[in-house]
Amino acid sequence: SLKSQPKQKNIIPSDTLTFDELFNTIEKNKENKELKNAYSQFYLRKAQIEKDTLYIMRGYYLMFLKHSKSKTFAVIDSVIKYSQYVDDPRYPYRAYRKKAKLFLKKDDFKKALDNHLIALHWAKFHKNKEWEVATMLSIGILNERIGKDKAALKIFKECIKYKKQKINFSQLDSIDSRKGRNYLNSLTILADSYRKNKLFDSAIAINYEINKLKLLDETGK
Repeated sequence: SLKSQPKQKNIIPSDTLTFDELFNTIEKNKENKELKNAYSQFYLRKAQIEKDTLYIMRGYYLMFLKHSKSKTFAVIDSVIKYSQYVDDPRYPYRAYRKKAKLFLKKDDFKKALDNHLIALHWAKFHKNKEWEVATMLSIGILNERIGKDKAALKIFKECIKYKKQKINFSQLDSIDSRKGRNYLNSLTILADSYRKNKLFDSAIAINYEINKLKLLDETGK
């Protein structure tokens, strides 16, 4: 029985809840750690009892994201393991990105890079340019961490070229959007990279563009 499973502070989800209902309850209670722990654990156990491979994989990923003690290599490796058997392209990519970040926290830059490169493979395999650019940006930042400033700069310039194409500058509110803020953050990273490479004129030019876009945003409100 699902209810025989250990619960967090007597929070007991109902056996009748669907996977979507369990997930939505977690999303609506983002500040409640005990509830997130109990519901994410319940979600995974329900999937295991039902022997549903897709939801087992999603359950492990949910545990990794939401359970306070599950941001581990074992949990993310389980996501990778089950992703081989389901048709959901998001999870090999997402899982390898998360695994790279775990290695980065341990200052294991080589393994972090290895996992970012695997994620990049999946991004290209599924022809998802947004994933590809996001991963390349992470690889560039990692290159800076290990002192490869020139390689990082080359990557950042390519990422900015793509991001710039996606911004509609004719709309004054475009910079206030998530995509717009993301573009501004990437410009800041590029300006910093120019400084690290002692290309100060280029850094000044990028900072001028950043300030111009911020001003455009303010005058448009």
